[in-house]
Amino acid sequence: MNLNTYECWVKVPISPTMMQTTRVRVQAMNALSARGQLNAMYGLANVISLPTQVQ
Repeated sequence: MNLNTYECWVKVPISPTMMQTTRVRVQAMNALSARGQLNAMYGLANVISLPTQVQ
């Protein structure tokens, strides 16, 4: 199983009323799997870019 590293911008809560945009990395087999992981961890509305593969 070959895992690649993907990077994506997501919104995370910093207080009950404020969100901050931050870049996160996940390891997955492909971009579709990475997107699924990000949606599960941060919520569909909080993933604001497509995962891009990084070295």
